[in-house]
Amino acid sequence: MRTITKKELEKILADHVEWLKDNSNGAWADLRNADLSNANLSNANLHNANLSNANLRNANLHNANLRNVDLNILAPIYIAQQSIVPQICDFVAFKKVKDIANDRDFILILRIRGKRLNAIGSRMCRASEVEVISAHVIGANEIEKTPILTSLRDREFIYEVGKTYKVDDFNDDIREEYAAGIHFFITREEAEEFSL
Repeated sequence: MRTITKKELEKILADHVEWLKDNSNGAWADLRNADLSNANLSNANLHNANLSNANLRNANLHNANLRNVDLNILAPIYIAQQSIVPQICDFVAFKKVKDIANDRDFILILRIRGKRLNAIGSRMCRASEVEVISAHVIGANEIEKTPILTSLRDREFIYEVGKTYKVDDFNDDIREEYAAGIHFFITREEAEEFSL
């Protein structure tokens, strides 16, 4: 296991940010086999970095960008430390959708069923099955039952109150944020702030 000092880690992270902007500058973050236990990686941009076989035990990864990170065998450890989704029983969550005809944003209150997870380094979650409990106009208290509400990503996907939706090709890869599944947030505030 490779030991990296706090100062060395800061330089690696700074160089990686420069490399992401222009790969002729900085350096790609190669943190294979690094001992990053207890490291502060909060808000770090590690997009495309290599963390395979790194020790991330007790590392602070809050708000870290870990898209396309190679975690190799440590993914199960990361799941245990970073999962924000209840793993058993149904629970209630929130999804932002669009009423295209009236150009209004809505929040769906969903009952989450089936498989569920959140992507690495993301507060966005996804499930294999949800039931739409109700739909609320953002910024208003009334409950709407009649508009046609569509997904923000797939305008062909329509949600209706009272219906249950299942995704047969649910993707359980935690490294992919926008993989197959019905996406949602744990808090209403996060759902309302979401935009593409």
